[in-house]
Amino acid sequence: MVTRIRRGTARPALALLAMAAYLAVPGFGVGAVASAWAQTQDDLERAREHYEFAEFDQALALLNRVIARPGETPQRLRDAYVLQARCQVNLGNRNLAEDSFCEALALDRNWRPDPIFFPRTEIAVFESALAGCPATAPAPAPVVQPAPPPKAAAAKPWYAKPVAWAGAAAAVVLAVVLLGGGDDDDDETVPESLPAPPDPPVRP
Repeated sequence: MVTRIRRGTARPALALLAMAAYLAVPGFGVGAVASAWAQTQDDLERAREHYEFAEFDQALALLNRVIARPGETPQRLRDAYVLQARCQVNLGNRNLAEDSFCEALALDRNWRPDPIFFPRTEIAVFESALAGCPATAPAPAPVVQPAPPPKAAAAKPWYAKPVAWAGAAAAVVLAVVLLGGGDDDDDETVPESLPAPPDPPVRP
């Protein structure tokens, strides 16, 4: 019974010794675990850490990898461009920073820096980019096409116009009246003189 207990406690001890030996080998152990963790860690998060420690060049190198990597979501690309712009501001590259802010606004036109977390210098560069980026420029006013002139109505023939028929009817009536009145005047005879009265009767 005692021998079995000693053998059972010896096995965990051997396992611990083997693990310690593995961790002590160069290229393996703690170094391998740290390297694997660094490879799997997100490049955007690592770039943020470099930014926080003012390691702007290292952050830009990681951000370039994120931007060039296919399959990134628009939100992650926007965040990468924003962080890229912040690094460029701190490196004194104002024009490059404005370009990066413009790229971020092209992906998300409504994005704005939080004044609580963004330094005033970075906000000033962003506001300058906001005024000049093509993505934020006001849209041109729509061109109003002039209304086409109304088409001229096709001229109707004279016989299709009611006014012509009314005028013709009035002319006919007037002609009849005039002609009828002239005939009446010609038929009337005015006696030249009255006949003489008869002689009075002669008394016997």
